[in-house]
Amino acid sequence: MQKDYIYTLPSIIYICLACLSLILVLLIWRKRNTPGAKPTSLFFLALFIWAFAYIFESAATNVEGKLLWSQIAYLGTLSTPMLFLAFSQEYCNRRLIHKPYAWILLGIIPMATFILAWTNNSHHLVWTDITIQGNQHLAVYGHGIAFWVFFIYAYILIILSLGYLIFTAFRLHKIYRQQAISTSIAVSFVVAGNILYMIPSNPIPGMEWTLLGFLLCSLILSYNILGLKLFNLVPIARTHLVDTMTSGMLLVDKAGRIKDINQSFLSHLNIQNIDYLGQPYSEVLCNTPELIDMLSDKNVFENQKISEFHHHDQILDVRISDLASKNHKMTGRLLLINDITDLKQAEQSLQKTNKLLSDQIENSNKLILELDAYAHTVAHDLKIPLNSLVGFSELLTEELQSGNSELAGKYSTQITSSADKMVQIIEELLLLSSVRSQSVELQSLNIGKSVGLAQDRISELIKASKTVIKQPDQWPEVIGYEPWIVVIWVNYLSNAIKYGGDPPEITIGYDESPEVIWFWVKDNGAGLNKDQLNQLFKPYSRLSPHTADGHGLGLSIVKRILEKLRGDYNVKTLDEGNGSVFLFSLPRISG
Repeated sequence: MQKDYIYTLPSIIYICLACLSLILVLLIWRKRNTPGAKPTSLFFLALFIWAFAYIFESAATNVEGKLLWSQIAYLGTLSTPMLFLAFSQEYCNRRLIHKPYAWILLGIIPMATFILAWTNNSHHLVWTDITIQGNQHLAVYGHGIAFWVFFIYAYILIILSLGYLIFTAFRLHKIYRQQAISTSIAVSFVVAGNILYMIPSNPIPGMEWTLLGFLLCSLILSYNILGLKLFNLVPIARTHLVDTMTSGMLLVDKAGRIKDINQSFLSHLNIQNIDYLGQPYSEVLCNTPELIDMLSDKNVFENQKISEFHHHDQILDVRISDLASKNHKMTGRLLLINDITDLKQAEQSLQKTNKLLSDQIENSNKLILELDAYAHTVAHDLKIPLNSLVGFSELLTEELQSGNSELAGKYSTQITSSADKMVQIIEELLLLSSVRSQSVELQSLNIGKSVGLAQDRISELIKASKTVIKQPDQWPEVIGYEPWIVVIWVNYLSNAIKYGGDPPEITIGYDESPEVIWFWVKDNGAGLNKDQLNQLFKPYSRLSPHTADGHGLGLSIVKRILEKLRGDYNVKTLDEGNGSVFLFSLPRISG
């Protein structure tokens, strides 16, 4: 009695292929969320079905048994081209076919061929005849028109998939190129085996060399998956992400060898674009010792180390992170650099703008304070002489009507004095306002002339107070604007007279320094206390409102003038009862 199944060498080959395919299905399915993993897992599942069915097809000793298992094998045979195309598209990120209906249309030929295979006895469109030859009980199939249609269809998909892989191999980073090339070679074994099976000169008639090619293909893909970590990172996705990111990236291992580097990193540092993989980073970064020092820092970075690095005209943001394994041992370092030149320039511009706005706000606040001072001066200091003017005018009218000429003359003098006081206040207010807005041309001038003009202006006050003024015989030349400098001397000398001793004794002089000359006025008054010093040079502030006449605008005018003349001011109080010294500086003539 003849056995229905006899397991021969081809059967053993198919068993090995089926087992390997099943193992790969299980391994890849664990990474099914990784792009490309699902179609690859289904591809090996189809191959498993194909190989599993051919175990029994090769062992069957009768035509009916071989036909049955060939029909079952078609579950896997017919789906492998589509699944391989799906894998290639995801791996290469080049989706020629991505619409669901397109895949449905693409599946029409395999589905029709499968139906025709199971109804072959009615039409013989897939297999025209089946004969068993040799001691290995191998079947030789005569193929019909339906088989050849699927054959052409399958090779179109395989050639398209191989084209994707070969094209991608030239685009990939070197570290992943090996994956694409080896995968292409693996599929080539399948194609070669299928051609050997189909040609009339098949060395072993009926031997399914296609499956033997798949066995070699599976062994190579096993190496890609397990050795090259095919599904740890989709290469084309890495290439698109890493090579197109604006950040420069350098990945080094624990030994200091470059494991990965992108184009942005090379561009940022003006490094020649050649293959640096496997080289020590110190050789690549030889022109940037600062980066070498950062990467060589043996201190463990708990998170990341952030620094700024100046390279030519660029300002680079440098971030270095340690890479650690699952047991927290350092495996390498990741260096990221970004060009922040524009950001820093924008930051500096923003700081300048903020400083400008801050200055404007400060000036606005000063103007508000000055306006308050103006209002106070107008409301207070102008009100007093104005009331005097009105009062004495009424008294003058009465005395003129009564014919008392003596009192009338006295009242007339008071009216004139009040009017002069108002005129003086108004002039000083106008001067204080004009100094801010007026632009003057600074010139070289002899300060002695300005001192003389100031003394002439207050000569009546000097004479009435019996003031003694001591001054140098010679004065230096300075840079300034004479009308304003005269105003400074008038204010300093007037204050020294008003708040000096009885009689006032004033000493004026100067001290030279490399860039400026300090002028000073010393009086013999009681000196100034702390509160008085704090109030100096503020609008509407009097040194001693109870002991001296005035309206408190003089020193604020001095302050503003010196700001415009690039000068400075100061005051020193001497020992109690020994007076005060008021100072101001002006730029000296260079050379």
